[in-house]
Amino acid sequence: MPVAKTYMRCDILGDPFTRNGRKYVTIETPTGVTKNVRWYTQAEWDRMYPDLAGKNEIKYRDILGFGDAGYITIYFGDTYKNLNWFKAAPECRYHKTWGWYTPSAETVSSILPEGVKTAILTWDAVRNEADQVDFDKAANAVDALIYEPSNSQFVGEIGDRTLFELTIKKTIELDGMYGPSTMHVMEDPDGNVFIWTTSTKTLEKGTTYLLRGTVSDHKTYKNVNQTILKRCKVVKELC
Repeated sequence: MPVAKTYMRCDILGDPFTRNGRKYVTIETPTGVTKNVRWYTQAEWDRMYPDLAGKNEIKYRDILGFGDAGYITIYFGDTYKNLNWFKAAPECRYHKTWGWYTPSAETVSSILPEGVKTAILTWDAVRNEADQVDFDKAANAVDALIYEPSNSQFVGEIGDRTLFELTIKKTIELDGMYGPSTMHVMEDPDGNVFIWTTSTKTLEKGTTYLLRGTVSDHKTYKNVNQTILKRCKVVKELC
């Protein structure tokens, strides 16, 4: 599903989104102007350009810069600190899922700012069956490239309610639309990571508890497998 021919050489700054029943995408023109433009279906594009109907071979992977090579080069590390460098580099683009990157057809600079590293992100690692970007899959693929692997494993089945021996490693204060809450980052004796967010009780960092809770989800964050708990109750303070 391409954009109009006028914008085909513009940088795509994000993924398509729906507004009033139609798809749009944010692009940046060669002069630096950012705007939202229509993201057409194949049928719409063929009607607009009947002379090219059936000949349009432009694919989402090409627009994003993966191309025939099937990869892009992403940057990580102190990218925000070096924001001006990225903005000035003609080979660099920005995507909300993987940040600053260089298309496979462009040459990555041999001299990078201090604290900035690169990694190769393949199209197969981020695509879905419709040959577009799967946001969750892409985020996990990026995390796997830039963060060290963890030994943490998912625990239990979703819906299980059982006892867990967990040590509070970190508490994070949150302020959401429903008021303040606390996220507890916890580990069991095997080093598996658990997350519990509550607005009613804050447990003591460094303390080990016997908790009864329900497994609500399994998620991977920064390459760490996390078991998400809900409706936790302190059965006993162990140490």
